[in-house]
Amino acid sequence: MKKWRDIVVVVGVVIVSLSVSIYFIREINDNRRITLAINTLRSLYEFETLTQFGENVEIFRSLVTPEVFNVKNVNNSDRILRIFLKFNGNPSYVNVLEATPNFIIYSLLSESIERDRLFIFIYEVEGRRISAIREAELFRFPTTHSWEIDPLLLPPLEFPFFGGE
Repeated sequence: MKKWRDIVVVVGVVIVSLSVSIYFIREINDNRRITLAINTLRSLYEFETLTQFGENVEIFRSLVTPEVFNVKNVNNSDRILRIFLKFNGNPSYVNVLEATPNFIIYSLLSESIERDRLFIFIYEVEGRRISAIREAELFRFPTTHSWEIDPLLLPPLEFPFFGGE
């Protein structure tokens, strides 16, 4: 009887140790993915000068697959100039608000863009490089926390909500 109890205890310890190890390996992998994505995002949108923005092209190239690099056309000088001009030559910094192993929600800190504009950077990782990127601007619903609406800006209700006259 004692022998079976010892076997059960050993098996239990092995299972718990394996579970904890898997958890920590997953956490390390997730942190690696997040760090890779944040560095990629910063290489796209964080710069102080046109020269630095141009240097970020090589950083971006090292963090993504060749397919992603070609799709983003970061090496296209027209794109570099368009982004830089969009920011009117002002520095831009990435402000990460939330980062997960699959997406990053961020804002850009620049005199050329409103600070309350939010963006999402959705990514996939293959090996040690970003293998897919999708980006979009996020819009807050009026019920979102800290969203303020001036009721005077809303049009008056002229019709009932549900049919009828």
